[in-house]
Amino acid sequence: MGPKGRTAIIEQSWGSPKVTKDRFTVAKSIDLKDTYKNIGAKLVQDVANNTNEEAGDGTTTATVLARSIVK
Repeated sequence: MGPKGRTAIIEQSWGSPKVTKDRFTVAKSIDLKDTYKNIGAKLVQDVANNTNEEAGDGTTTATVLARSIVK
């Protein structure tokens, strides 16, 4: 989390892999095979998206909080 967050590599169906430190981009790329787990992942993505639209920052914190609340 924060400015020293780790780099993630996202496999894409076309082109080369995407390298990013933006956890919002990572969250948007998640698509799980299990229907119920995927619904949960999409809800967390919505939390991150709404936070990004409202504040423009804090998506990682919002995602971690959402996961903790659901857990």
